[in-house]
Amino acid sequence: MFAEKYSIQGDIAKISDWKIKSLMFEYADKELDEFFNTYMAQKYVRYVAVYLLPLFAGEIWLNNVFSPDNLYDIHGSTFALPLPANSAGIHGLTVSALFLLAWLLGLFLFSLAGKLFKKSEKKT
Repeated sequence: MFAEKYSIQGDIAKISDWKIKSLMFEYADKELDEFFNTYMAQKYVRYVAVYLLPLFAGEIWLNNVFSPDNLYDIHGSTFALPLPANSAGIHGLTVSALFLLAWLLGLFLFSLAGKLFKKSEKKT
């Protein structure tokens, strides 16, 4: 639809009167801008619903289940993964950090599996 609406501007360029041509281009640009903004808003809402909502919901749930008090009772530290003493001063990884790493690893593996699946479909 965007390409179709954009192709109309080619016809507008053929108009000889510069005033009418200017008005037509201005109107066509506004229409394209509105169409594009609507498209981008819909894409944003879809990405938030697919990627960010589960991420935040999982993060909230994990932080409630593995609160610092629960973690301290489990292994004597408020970190989900306590690390040995090191020169970097990192005492451990929090629940949020481990969840983010697992989330990114999962996205990578699912995208890799999807690419491999598409390749195997093309071969058959």
